[in-house]
Amino acid sequence: MGMDREVMEHFPTLLSRAESDAFADHCQALLEAQGWGFWAVECKHGSALAGFVGLRAVHASLPFAPGVEIGWRLARRIDAPSPG
Repeated sequence: MGMDREVMEHFPTLLSRAESDAFADHCQALLEAQGWGFWAVECKHGSALAGFVGLRAVHASLPFAPGVEIGWRLARRIDAPSPG
């Protein structure tokens, strides 16, 4: 997803595989530390990654901080097996 230009259209850059992996590790660390954050979304049938959804504290430097943002990133296409 991080290399998909349409998915990343509103982000400053595309993400390499290493950057995407680092982001996933960061999300996992926040989930473990806070008990909330971004969660992976998988297809109901199979284990294909569909994206992520969740909540994250906004950066303290933003004028509307403190606060919580709702975030998501979803794949345009998911290659998952059909049920049945």
